[in-house]
Amino acid sequence: MGFGVVQLFDPATAHQTPIIGRYFTLLASLVFLSLNGHMFLVATILSSYEAIPAFGASLPREVGDDVLRLSQNMFVLGLKLAAPVLVVIFMINILLAMLGRAVSQINVFVISFPVTIAGGLAVLALSMPFTVNLLAREMERLQLTIQALLKALGHG
Repeated sequence: MGFGVVQLFDPATAHQTPIIGRYFTLLASLVFLSLNGHMFLVATILSSYEAIPAFGASLPREVGDDVLRLSQNMFVLGLKLAAPVLVVIFMINILLAMLGRAVSQINVFVISFPVTIAGGLAVLALSMPFTVNLLAREMERLQLTIQALLKALGHG
């Protein structure tokens, strides 16, 4: 979208982080707190002591498949979050390429930065309700997955 050059310094990790990545981190944190995820986290920690006896946790074979499925869902979720912006930026770049071929006097390189940024930010703003709903659905699904994992680790 043109923000690839803009990096924020993250003092916690001492690395540069992309500004849009930081935006989605803050958005997911707000959705997590609005769904009382912090209360679920405490309740999960407490229920883990009841579900799994001391020194009694074992990994059944199905847990590996579940972890692999969770990893797959993580990448699918990232693609779902990025898809609207990717499609719009791709369409903008195609339109700018056709404009550059049709009217050679226009400096498309100079025009492309503000148009791409404006289009990307507009799509981010328009897709905000869908993004929040998607994050809320995935966090609720993650709660069920964590409860099932605790049950499996505690021998059913």
